Amino acid sequence: MILYFTAFAAAFHIYVYWKLCSAFGSGRWSLFFLGTFASLAVISLAHYFELIGNSRFFEIIFALAITEYVIVGMICTVLVLTEVLKIILCLWDKVKKTHTEARITPRRAAIFSLTFVACVVVYGHYEAWNVRKIHVTVPSYKLPENTERLRVVQISDVHIGGIYPARHLEMVMAMVRAAEPDIFVITGDLVDGDMTYRDREAALLAAHGARYGAFAVVGNHEHHAGLDQAIDFIERSGLTLLYDEMAEAAGITIIGLDDLTTVWPFHLQVPRERFVLLLQHRQNVMPTSVGRFDLQLSGHTHGGQIWPLGFFSQYFKISLRGFQNTGRVLYM
Repeated sequence: MILYFTAFAAAFHIYVYWKLCSAFGSGRWSLFFLGTFASLAVISLAHYFELIGNSRFFEIIFALAITEYVIVGMICTVLVLTEVLKIILCLWDKVKKTHTEARITPRRAAIFSLTFVACVVVYGHYEAWNVRKIHVTVPSYKLPENTERLRVVQISDVHIGGIYPARHLEMVMAMVRAAEPDIFVITGDLVDGDMTYRDREAALLAAHGARYGAFAVVGNHEHHAGLDQAIDFIERSGLTLLYDEMAEAAGITIIGLDDLTTVWPFHLQVPRERFVLLLQHRQNVMPTSVGRFDLQLSGHTHGGQIWPLGFFSQYFKISLRGFQNTGRVLYM
């Protein structure tokens, strides 16, 4: 997978390099551009195949490499869109006998692309740090007797081990504690790197303050980062890992499924007289799980993550966040 990704990244780097040279001319900066890509590609591949150590330094380099790929990918997307616009204007000029297409010069296209992507990146950084609480009320007659309400606080896709420092998690967990949860749940992709030396992060997670406990499931990134060490970190963090397992808390049943699970585990017999909370990383409702839960909490989509992924997803009517009342799935 990483090899295909790197080959694809190399292709759009070359395209962006060619378009920038057309706009500004070739020079030392263009060699620096390709050299930076080559260096980050080699380091990220070496880190992925564990040819170098899993220190914090190399985690940051790997995160910077992914960030650089994403930024250049966005620039490539905007440049391609400007080419499409030029083709449309060229056809328009032939019909109307005008010269509109000539206004989109290589330099103007490049300046617009760089400026637009810079604004998107700044806004994306702001969104990543501006964590917000979303309140959703789910009525149910199946709560335990004399229980007026049960507050479940969910976080998902924190990706500890990437470029975000521990203070980002500290901010998130402060919001969790402020919400005064009865139950605290994490719906996958908690980790994204080597967790063996993440004692501070483990302590932050352990201080969740939930009255009836904290539960977690694994996502696709736990498998990527190494499932054994990811599970060890989750357990060191004072979280109860539900790996195709069932637990009870505050009078409700909580079921957690592995991200690789594609059919309902036959050994999980669901007590229908209780409220059943299903934790599953991806928001897709498995056909075999229909009728077995009252509310599913998921993550994975990141709300679209970065432009233009969210735009294309909305165009094809793929929902990326919110509450899906049909099936009762809440995801972020």
